[in-house]
Amino acid sequence: MNEVSNVFKNQDLYTPQNGESKLRKVYTIVHNDILPYLSSELHNIDFTGRLFNVLNDWVDVPDGAENDVVLTPRYVTEVMARLASVNKDSYVWDYATGSAGFLISAMHLMIADATRKIKSPDELRSKMAKIKGEQLLGIEKLPEIYILAVLNMILMGDGSSNIINGNSLTQFDGKYQQGKLRDEKFPANVFLLNPPYSAPGKGMIFVEKALSQMNGGKAAVLIQENAGSSQGDGFTRRILERNTLVASIHMSTDLFIGKSSVQTAIYVFDVGVPHDTEKLVKFIDFSNDGYARQNRKKSSQCVNLKDVDNAKERYDELVNLVVRGKGKDEKNLNYYKDFYIEDYISLEGNDWTYSQHKKIDIKPTEDDFKKVVQEYMAWQIGDLIKNGDDCLGKSIGLDDCELTKEEKTALKKFNAQQIEFKPFDIIEKFDIKNSQNNLKSDVIFESGNTPYVTASEGNNSVVSRISCADNLKESGNSIMIGGKTLVVTYQPEDFVSNDSHNLILYFKDYAKRTENIQLFCVCVLKHFLKPIYSWGDSISKTKIRKDVFSLPISPQGEIDFDFMEAFISAQKKLVVQKVIRWLKQQ
Repeated sequence: MNEVSNVFKNQDLYTPQNGESKLRKVYTIVHNDILPYLSSELHNIDFTGRLFNVLNDWVDVPDGAENDVVLTPRYVTEVMARLASVNKDSYVWDYATGSAGFLISAMHLMIADATRKIKSPDELRSKMAKIKGEQLLGIEKLPEIYILAVLNMILMGDGSSNIINGNSLTQFDGKYQQGKLRDEKFPANVFLLNPPYSAPGKGMIFVEKALSQMNGGKAAVLIQENAGSSQGDGFTRRILERNTLVASIHMSTDLFIGKSSVQTAIYVFDVGVPHDTEKLVKFIDFSNDGYARQNRKKSSQCVNLKDVDNAKERYDELVNLVVRGKGKDEKNLNYYKDFYIEDYISLEGNDWTYSQHKKIDIKPTEDDFKKVVQEYMAWQIGDLIKNGDDCLGKSIGLDDCELTKEEKTALKKFNAQQIEFKPFDIIEKFDIKNSQNNLKSDVIFESGNTPYVTASEGNNSVVSRISCADNLKESGNSIMIGGKTLVVTYQPEDFVSNDSHNLILYFKDYAKRTENIQLFCVCVLKHFLKPIYSWGDSISKTKIRKDVFSLPISPQGEIDFDFMEAFISAQKKLVVQKVIRWLKQQ
């Protein structure tokens, strides 16, 4: 009541002007143009979903950022309810209910299922009343968002009978708190959730609490993906003690564009069944869900969210894969044939992400190496020209670009699949440190000769050349990895980095710390690390200790440094030959 009373304290809203207040005008529109849709037998819930998608874009929640207030898109709540196999007999709850999006999507499916299966009009009306009054329950801590959920459910005809304002971790005991069933246990068999990611275990504390109060059923949780790898804080391990992980779905990075940039995943569970390590888990890369998103504040949803690649069919395929599996002759695999994996997990709760199960060919392609060499030499040539190097031809080898016998042999062996690669622990071959933090505001561009290197793509990540003290420089002849972007570059000179999240790698075998060998390593590191890390789950000095990369080995099993040297040298000369041919045509 305190929250609602704020509306009536604003005299401008309820003071009549020409005989009618603004509040009455709004009420008249709602009464005449909206409520008839909601009170019809059609139960046009999609209309209200669109209405609240618009409202959610404009909700100003006090301390919303601090409380991780990010309301889940309606098409996501819908698919999660489908993933949890919601039907007319489901009892659905949400421990961080927000605007009640999950409950509305669940109600939509429950009523649709009841309508299909119940033929008696009286029985159907009775079942619908039971669904709305008894089979949905949500808890929301923030009063401002709670009010939004209440109003949302009132429009649905639910009367908000089971929307509770409170802390689900400390103030909720799993029972109805209102109505005729008050103090009776809510018999939940479906759990849907998008928790605050700042909570312990990235929000997994809510999952553990809710699933511990259920005897069985299904759960679908949208959460920061790394909660299922190294950030579960023990919650994931304990969850597996009495629940089975059914599926792990890697979501689009721009799912919450304009609100949050974290990498999310949907984890689907069978509740009340301890996880069996001999049971396969479904891993799906759903980052391409068919939608294109942009963040234009004053645009309609049809502008900000566009179906550009069969989104409806892709979401249907996702549900089929999780609920029914690949099907006979893989009939349920179409869009995600190359992005679907079935694999096992341990009981430690630290290997739930798609990237941890993606099979990576340990040998990059020749195109991968060409791209690394071309980008490096493009920067090198541009830098030499910009800085007026009088020995340009000698610097990049224009005076001798014919391939040697060793270089030709290296190319031939690689293309003939005669080179064997072997995985090595990165920490075994490199010394690793974090770079110093030299923010952009502290440097003066084009003030000296030291490269100022960031985690950006292009130009070998060199933004400018600056003047700086020696104690701020990182040693060159090293590899830098952008901590948040995973851009991997070879830095030949001493340089300055912009961020302490960036990693500097020094090849331990100093005698083999050549430019060519390290360019080879740049390509392999990119190949292995790109599928594993993302902006929301960035690399770190601690995480990289468990990562591997591959290097070519000789028939005797030793690292074939001669091949690495000759192969990259050949790629450089092929680039130079293209430059010469172009120059001759000018």
